[in-house]
Amino acid sequence: MSEDFTQENYDRSINEYKDYINTYVDGFVSKLFSDGIVTEVDSKKLKQWFSNPDAFQKEIENIAQYYYITNGEIFQLLDITRVLPTLNYKLDVFEKNKSYEKHMGNINKLLYKIGHKTLTRDMISQTITSGTLCGIWLGDSKNPYFYIFDDLDYVFPSHRLQGEWQVTVDMSWFDTMTDYMRTVTLENLSPYITDKDYQRYKSNSTKSQYKYIDLPQERTGVIRTHTLKRSQNRGVSWITQGMYDILHKKKLKDLEKAVANKIINAVAVLKVGSEANDGQYANMKLPKGVKKKIHSGVKGALEKNSKDGITVVTIPEFADIEFPDIKSGNSLDPKKFDSINHDITSSYGLSQSLLNGTGSNFASAKINIDVLYKKIGDLLEDIERIYAKLFNIVLPSNQTDNFTLTYDKEQPLTLKEKIDVLLKLHTQEGFALKPIVDMVSGINFDEYIEQSVYEQEVLKLQEKIKPYASAYTSTGQEEDGRPEIESQNENTIKSKENDSNSLPE
Repeated sequence: MSEDFTQENYDRSINEYKDYINTYVDGFVSKLFSDGIVTEVDSKKLKQWFSNPDAFQKEIENIAQYYYITNGEIFQLLDITRVLPTLNYKLDVFEKNKSYEKHMGNINKLLYKIGHKTLTRDMISQTITSGTLCGIWLGDSKNPYFYIFDDLDYVFPSHRLQGEWQVTVDMSWFDTMTDYMRTVTLENLSPYITDKDYQRYKSNSTKSQYKYIDLPQERTGVIRTHTLKRSQNRGVSWITQGMYDILHKKKLKDLEKAVANKIINAVAVLKVGSEANDGQYANMKLPKGVKKKIHSGVKGALEKNSKDGITVVTIPEFADIEFPDIKSGNSLDPKKFDSINHDITSSYGLSQSLLNGTGSNFASAKINIDVLYKKIGDLLEDIERIYAKLFNIVLPSNQTDNFTLTYDKEQPLTLKEKIDVLLKLHTQEGFALKPIVDMVSGINFDEYIEQSVYEQEVLKLQEKIKPYASAYTSTGQEEDGRPEIESQNENTIKSKENDSNSLPE
C-alpha cells in the first residue's frame, strides 16, 4: 500500500464524499417520475412477432397469457369465449340398427365420464390463446382421455395426409425434460412413442426418420383458428388484432402516472451562488459550510409548512434542472380514453354493453353476441370432429363414423322463453309437465306432484275453495255469456225490425 494512502486519508476522503452528497443531492429520488410505470413489449417487437407468427408462436402465446392477467379487455375476450357456449349437444346417427339406442346410451355415459364440457372449454381457451391446438386420444376403449400438447415447437401439425392433418413429434422435445418427466410422458404416449423410440433417436439424432415420429391420424385432433389458407398449419391468437391499441392505451396511462408522480413528488430547486459583483458570491467561491447552512435552513423552513415534507435539491447555478409543465387537461382528456377503448373493443368484436352494460343499445348488442356465437361455433365444429374420433375408438368397428356429436351454436333461449314454449305445448297438446317444473328453481317435481295429489284427493280443495264467479261467466244458467237486454230506444227498435244492420246479399 502506498505511504500516501493511509487509513486516515481514506476515512477523510469518505467523510468528504458523504458531506458532498448530503450538500448537493440530499433527498433526490432516482426515477422520480417513472414510479409505477412498467416496461412491457413495444410496438417494434410486436411488429417483428406478427410479421412471422409461426416463428414467434411461443412469444405471442406468452404475451397473451400476460395480458390475460393484466388487461381487462383481453381477460374479458378469453373468458367470455370460454364460458359463453352452453355446450348442450345432441347425438345423431346415420344408420340406425337394433343396438343404436344402446350405443347412444354408452356415448352419453362416456361424455359425462370424461367431463366433456370442461375438456371442450379447455380446448377453446388454449386454441384462441395460442392459435393452434394438437392432441391425441390415449387409453383404451373403456378409459379414454384426451392428451393436449402444450409446446407447438416440438409437437405440431406438419402436413395434410389424405385431407387430414398429420401430427408430428420432434423427439428432441424429450431432451428438454427431466428424467422423471420424460419417463411419465413416454408412458402416457405409449405405444405410439416409447422409450425404445427415444433411445433409437439418441443413437441416430442426425437422421430425420428417427428424429420425427408421426402420431396415428385416427386418434389425433388439430384445431386452428384465424387461418386464411387451408394448408396453413398454424393459426393466430385472438389477441393480436387489438394489441397496438392496447399499447397506445398503456402509453396514455403511463403519461397519467408520470403527471401524478410530478404532482406528488414536487421538487424545489435551490440555486446557491451568483456571478454578479465580479463573482464574489459565486457558488464555487462560497465556503462549504455556508452552502450547507443555506440548504438546511431552506429545507427546514419548507418542511415546517408541509406535513410530509418536500424534497430540496441544491445545485450550482451553471447546472440547472427543469421539468416540462404538463397540463393534464390537454394531455389526459377523458375522451381520448373513450376513443381508444372503442377501438379496442371494435378490434375484438366485443360490445361495451356485453362487457359492462354501457355503450350501445339492445339491438346492436344482440347482433354483437350473435356474431360472437358464430365465431365460437367455428371452433366447435373442429372439436366435434375430435369427439367423432373418440366414438370410433369406443364403439364396435361396424359403427365407424356412424355417430356424430353436434353442439348448440346459436344463442340460447331465455328461461322465460323456454317455459312459455313448454307451457303452451302442455296446455294445448297435453305434453309432459315435468320439464316445466324442473326449470323453476327450488321446486322438486316429485314433491310438487305429491302435494298436488294430496290437495285434490285428500283435502279436496277444488270442491271447498271455488273461484269467484264474474257477472257474465258460466254459473249454471242455460246460456253462457252476457244476457241480451231489450233496448227501449225507438230508433234501435226500428233498425232491428227493418234489419238495417244486415249486409246486402
